[in-house]
Amino acid sequence: MVLRRGRRVPLEATGGLKTVAVRVPDHPVALALLSVLGDGAAAPSANRFSCLAR
Repeated sequence: MVLRRGRRVPLEATGGLKTVAVRVPDHPVALALLSVLGDGAAAPSANRFSCLAR
């Protein structure tokens, strides 16, 4: 899902954009890692990014 960035989401996690993409994995290793973290994880997208998208 692509959502508007809330105040709790740092600008660094969105590349300065006003939206953030939220994904929930369906892989046991990824789910176990998120369980250990106890919270979410932020990672860059594998998609190409353009400053024109702002």
